[in-house]
Amino acid sequence: MCNHNENRNGLKVGFIGGCISFPIGLENDKVYHALLKNALSEIDIKMDKYYTYSELLDTSKEFIQRDSIEVVFLFARHFPYMVLNKPFIRFYGMNTKVKYSLHPWLMNYKMKVWPKYLDTYISEYRHQKIPKRKYFGLRDINSILGKILGLHNWAFRYIEKCIVELNELCITNGVKLVVIGPTKNPETFMGDRICTYLNNRLVSAMSIKNIDFIDINSYTDKNEHSIFQPDNIHFNEFGHVFLCDKIKTILQQIISSKLNLNHPA
Repeated sequence: MCNHNENRNGLKVGFIGGCISFPIGLENDKVYHALLKNALSEIDIKMDKYYTYSELLDTSKEFIQRDSIEVVFLFARHFPYMVLNKPFIRFYGMNTKVKYSLHPWLMNYKMKVWPKYLDTYISEYRHQKIPKRKYFGLRDINSILGKILGLHNWAFRYIEKCIVELNELCITNGVKLVVIGPTKNPETFMGDRICTYLNNRLVSAMSIKNIDFIDINSYTDKNEHSIFQPDNIHFNEFGHVFLCDKIKTILQQIISSKLNLNHPA
């Protein structure tokens, strides 16, 4: 595996996301960040995870300060986003017992943020390494009901708020923020639709906020060039090459701009 500590003097680049940086079923040297390190000797790569959007700001702040990050690439994670769209929520309470709740916004329309006490649901994804889902099932029906009730708009506004707060944190610390949109989610019908919806809204919102955005959702998946493993969740080798190329283009622009600032004509 590539040693990300070998270039102490390089541009310190941080990636914060989820399983896309720590994939299942793929060799370490085939992952996008290893490909980037081999392609760009000027960078020093660090990685971190966030599990829910309510912890994003605190996790990012600690990450930036701990590793002296200069450029942060934020993956807009789709699993913690999906639950924000559902009127009926399943989560894990004390002693890992499954509990159910209505979406908090349905009980209080003034609520603009996700309550942290509901974040224990994410343990479902931490421990379920090989999810088994039907292409169309109860999860999709739950999401359809959420869309009818307007939860897709609430979820977008909440995530936009989280990203804007993170960007303000980055500006304060002299850090460049780049947002990477959600991947497709071909494992489920509505999962794919709401991920595409979030992506399209972020394309417009990030442009207005002057935040760099990388669109990986618009890729048209073809059987001979699928970017997903057979589980339709994790990127395959081709997908990581695709992702690497997208990120490399942005990094090359940042590196070039930095060199021009340091060595003006």
